[in-house]
Amino acid sequence: MIIDFGTYFSNGWRYYEASTIPLSWSAAKYECRRKGMNLVSIETREEDEFIRQHLFVNYPNEHFWTSGNDVFQEGFYYWDSTGNAVGPYRNWAPTHPVASTLYNCIVYSRGADLRWAIASCSDQYRFICEQSY
Repeated sequence: MIIDFGTYFSNGWRYYEASTIPLSWSAAKYECRRKGMNLVSIETREEDEFIRQHLFVNYPNEHFWTSGNDVFQEGFYYWDSTGNAVGPYRNWAPTHPVASTLYNCIVYSRGADLRWAIASCSDQYRFICEQSY
């Protein structure tokens, strides 16, 4: 299956592609890797603000998967694409993250001003792939 990616955008050291269709977290991860990319990992405030601004302008009513999750150890969030722990920069929505074995994957949440929330990894959302130059 060919996935039509939406917009391409770049901050000068990485480029990103926002999907046009929703997938589960694992399917989104697969599609990014199929393209030689990874689900996005947010490492700095500047990167987060850059991505959020793009989403606000182009997709104000959508959720987007990141590579963040705590699948292997409840409460320990890491970026799947890098293997690094989430932090020191974090941009959680109010009341997130919550301790739950049902919600393990980090999403940009439209209902939380596009801050990070956790959701069930089987939910279907759009996603952002990234690749360094």
